[in-house]
Amino acid sequence: MPAIHQFVAGFTAGDAISNEARLFRSIFRDWGFESEIFCEKRCVHKSERDRIKPPEACASAVRPDDIVLLHLSMGSIANEIFKSLPCKKAVLYHNITPPRYFELINKQIAANLSSGLRQVEQLADCADVTMADSRFNAKELEAKGWRNVK
Repeated sequence: MPAIHQFVAGFTAGDAISNEARLFRSIFRDWGFESEIFCEKRCVHKSERDRIKPPEACASAVRPDDIVLLHLSMGSIANEIFKSLPCKKAVLYHNITPPRYFELINKQIAANLSSGLRQVEQLADCADVTMADSRFNAKELEAKGWRNVK
């Protein structure tokens, strides 16, 4: 049976995308699929590190019939690894906050957001299925060259 794995840019308790990924993993496992969440270790809250795997581990283990779902929300090495995976791919776009809102508050977050905007363009049409969590976000992807956004 194929696996359904997920990639996230960050993972912590109480975060909306983390909570969604955790719920999806539970559902996928209830359906009988192997399912893991992958994220850079430095972007995982220390209380969650034993439950999350590094994206490089998925890259070396993924099979052609597996599915990997990328929760696209900011720049991450996970986004780059996702693009090269030899499997079925799905993207769920959560939007990327404009970096200007963080430039004076947190330069690292602003840089991650800027990186994410570049990666959005690089990832266009690399997935078999592309979804957005709102029509507004779908239009944003379409404006950047993505097609068939659901």
